Amino acid sequence: MAEHQSQCSSLQIKIGVVLIMLRRHSFIIIDVALKVFFFVFTYRASRLLSHSDFDLLSYFRSTLTMCAGFASSSASLFYLIYSRKIFKSVKYRKIYIITPLFFYLTLLTIVLIVTYAASTIFRLDQIFNLTGAPLFFSAIVFTSMSQLALFFGKAMGVVSPKTSILVILSLFVNFFFGSILIAHYGLSGSIAYISLGYGCVVPIILSRYIKPLLNDPPKLRTPKYSTILKSWIHIRRFLLPNMLESAFSILAPWLAVYFLVRNVGTTGVGPMLYYQAIIGLSAFFIQSIVTNIHTGYTEDNSGSEIALKKFRHIYIIFFALETLIAGGFSHEFQDILNLHTLDPYALFFIYAASLLQSELVAKGMAFKKAGKNRKALIHNTLCSLALVFGSLIATLFAGLNGYPIAVFIARLTAYVYISVDYRFTFSSKSPPFWKENIFFMLAFFALIHRFFYQGIISVIAALLCVVVLFLKIKSFYKDKRTLLP
Repeated sequence: MAEHQSQCSSLQIKIGVVLIMLRRHSFIIIDVALKVFFFVFTYRASRLLSHSDFDLLSYFRSTLTMCAGFASSSASLFYLIYSRKIFKSVKYRKIYIITPLFFYLTLLTIVLIVTYAASTIFRLDQIFNLTGAPLFFSAIVFTSMSQLALFFGKAMGVVSPKTSILVILSLFVNFFFGSILIAHYGLSGSIAYISLGYGCVVPIILSRYIKPLLNDPPKLRTPKYSTILKSWIHIRRFLLPNMLESAFSILAPWLAVYFLVRNVGTTGVGPMLYYQAIIGLSAFFIQSIVTNIHTGYTEDNSGSEIALKKFRHIYIIFFALETLIAGGFSHEFQDILNLHTLDPYALFFIYAASLLQSELVAKGMAFKKAGKNRKALIHNTLCSLALVFGSLIATLFAGLNGYPIAVFIARLTAYVYISVDYRFTFSSKSPPFWKENIFFMLAFFALIHRFFYQGIISVIAALLCVVVLFLKIKSFYKDKRTLLP
């Protein structure tokens, strides 16, 4: 009897630990689920659409990401970083919530007007002619709203395991309807699929706030002068600087694609951007983990060696696995994902750029959390300028393959500068992950060329990845008491 009670108690403890982990990482689960949804959508579209429509859809996806990110990123970061002040301040609680919302709506309106007015210059008129502007803009609205709602939910503590399950179920249902929409309506159905998928996420996350508003809608009142002044302080000190930073970091990838389309045309752009989106999932995944990690740190130790050491463990384990899978089965994945037209060197440069970007994401969040917005702006400006001008020149001379080269050179330029600045800013003795990055790059290059080298180098690279993975898991298990928040 005592043994049975002990087993039940042990089972309850394990269930409790699982629930705590789910609650702690619900933000990551939803964020990754949205990225997977985007990937599955792209995969279905690549199979069901014609090559020309898929190329146009890829350019639309790039434009959508730029517009939605530009409109929502500053407000999203405000909610995340000011979450503790929102809870502590009773007098200014509404200001902390409403100010970023109005800022987001203003930016969203500007984005929609500029996109429509400059559609011919931006080479979007062909998409407008096929789908119509309302459908195009609905995707931008719902995508940006879902991103803002997710960060708001994380800040307000409403992203629970229940919310995660409902979001995943909603996306799963949309997988079924999305395939029907793409099959029957082509490019228009693809854009409607995105709107439907992201649109369902918003009410699920914000249900706790939507219900009171429906039952008792607030009365519209003229804000006091002190309220307007308090709101303007936040706009001037945080939202405007972050908007300028976002303007560079979010516009640059789209401008790089724009120059690719302008210099090369849309032919072949679809597979290239599709592969970049797949590889980019790793950087987005790392970003979710880093965002979740940094919520547990104050401004004083956001760039500490403890935070960097925790990220290093996760980074090496994650990319050791990804290098083994993405590199070792690259030919099989190209068959499955219909990516035969891509050059092996394009695969390498995009993957190498993703490695560098993932580390830059972690260090960039440390600068933001520590209030080093000016430095973060310089970092993003440098990377953005290198990406834009690099894409303009590289695609002009090297055509389609010039794009991945430009992406890699831009990431490498930013990597060197930010790594040095990080060390001086936070007085950190921890070096950049350049050894790990070089190792993973060489391993990936060897694995995707395994048939050329008769498998010898590939086997060595695979074994080294396995050894690194084993050692890091062992080290992480040894240090988990100090690393886990």
